[in-house]
Amino acid sequence: MSIEVTSYYEKLHFFLICALSFFPILPRGVHSTLIIIVTVLALLYFLLNGRKFWTTKKTLRLISLGSLSVIYIGSLFHLDNFDSGAKMIVRTAPILLLPFSFLLLNIQYWNKQKLKIVLYLYIAVNFLLLSYLHISFFEIIYYSKITSWEIRSIIEESIDVHGTYLSLWISFAVLSTLWLLFKTNKSKIIIGIKVLLMIYFLYWLYILGARMPLFGTTIAFAWLLLSLLKVSRKHILLIFSLLLFTGSLVFWKPVLEKIQEVKNYENAIPPGKYENTYPLISNEDIRSVIYYCASQKIIQKPIFGYGIGNVNIELQQCYDLEFGYTDLFTRFHFNSHSQYLQVFLAAGIVGLLAYLLSVFLWIRWSLIKLYIPFLLLTFLCLVFENILSRHDGVIFFSFFNSILFFSENKEN
Repeated sequence: MSIEVTSYYEKLHFFLICALSFFPILPRGVHSTLIIIVTVLALLYFLLNGRKFWTTKKTLRLISLGSLSVIYIGSLFHLDNFDSGAKMIVRTAPILLLPFSFLLLNIQYWNKQKLKIVLYLYIAVNFLLLSYLHISFFEIIYYSKITSWEIRSIIEESIDVHGTYLSLWISFAVLSTLWLLFKTNKSKIIIGIKVLLMIYFLYWLYILGARMPLFGTTIAFAWLLLSLLKVSRKHILLIFSLLLFTGSLVFWKPVLEKIQEVKNYENAIPPGKYENTYPLISNEDIRSVIYYCASQKIIQKPIFGYGIGNVNIELQQCYDLEFGYTDLFTRFHFNSHSQYLQVFLAAGIVGLLAYLLSVFLWIRWSLIKLYIPFLLLTFLCLVFENILSRHDGVIFFSFFNSILFFSENKEN
């Protein structure tokens, strides 16, 4: 009976994970429904059979992999805005729930073959989505005189997905295709198809113009390629160190200019109504104010932060108090635009260090062929975006962090 229950759980779990790999084209309600079904199934299996095999090691794995949710739950001791905090915890719940469902599987069950199936499904879904967008907006992309930012805005509105998240999904499709290129069929036709797919995905990153996902893809792609070519980790780190040094010499002036723009928060936003001043306001101008307010708030409560429910409220108070001469920050609501700042504001330096320690443990516990490039891509994007504060980012991260960690685990 125990073996049959385990077999049913494993088969149902794999089917649901395959279904969830279609998330780029599924409605958000379907994402949530699938996560709920996976969670209920995992809890039932745990009560029936899984608790017999649950260990302290699995508990540590669960706390580490779901650390962001755990940190946010811990930050609720600030009860000023419990409802807002509870909503954020519910939104980030998949980061904790999906690893729980994987930890109940037989350690040998989730293997590279199942990972390949899921990645093939994910790549196919991304290709179908981008092909649909290409056909639907062909004239706008190639024959209109509007800017790339306007093209991106039109696409975002049509599919109700922010361009950064869409770019992030495409970026990982590039990495997945490269990994499969080395791990599967070596026929010339299959290789040609995969190379063309990577070029097509990279082309779409160019169309969408999301700078950080494109930069993250470049870094992660280089790491993965060198790793697949069996270059040692020490040599990879040496190559990246040399590239970083060279890049610093070549691009230090433009980077310095961008830093100066971000530091110029006092003159960043012109006074008056946004409808009159918006042509003078750049993305860097807005971020300069956001990062200024975030830094001021961190200085006031650096140890334990404000609690996840109070972060945006505290930022808004700063906007209203110091930048009340513009209606920009009342017409639009801006989060911290950095996941690291978000954690720092929510749980202080204690929470941020706990989260970074968790990431270190993931790397230590796992093999690194595809997992490290995934983490490089994601955590570079976290520098300038709250990827794990929105549904689309949470689903992407929790899904791939689970399947990659458990298929590239040293214990498998």
